[in-house]
Amino acid sequence: MDPYTPPTSDSEPEPGGNRPEVPEPNRSAISTLFGFRGRITRATFWLCLGPVLIQLGLGWFVFIDFLNPQDLRQHDTYYVIPSLPLLALAITALVIPLWIIIALQVKRWHDHSKSAWWLLIWLTPLGFVWVPIELGFVRGSPFPNKYGPDPLRIRKVQ
Repeated sequence: MDPYTPPTSDSEPEPGGNRPEVPEPNRSAISTLFGFRGRITRATFWLCLGPVLIQLGLGWFVFIDFLNPQDLRQHDTYYVIPSLPLLALAITALVIPLWIIIALQVKRWHDHSKSAWWLLIWLTPLGFVWVPIELGFVRGSPFPNKYGPDPLRIRKVQ
């Protein structure tokens, strides 16, 4: 096998330009938001990311409001203890959106034929500029890869 030739697959375009139909994977909204397998399109990424970022912002405001030291000094222990469920709610409102954001990014990296380890690029200064452009605006791999078929080429087989 020649390492310099691109791999061939059954789902490459036919000579006439028509692409063969690939069966749609059985993906629910739960697996799209919380799962780490497969690939998603840019449109799915943005449609899921928008509401999640709004929820993350609201959760952050609740969390900051709870931790405001001036409010805690004005209350005695009897008023702070009943607000512990609010703290649990605020932490949950932060953790769940962060999980969803990570899962969406993993699937976008998979669409680019890259592993989830590419999430670590966020730890560099370049990550804050490059990752949103790469995941949000650059088309993924047009061919099937080890993470699944191209999500733009998936059609319902009737």
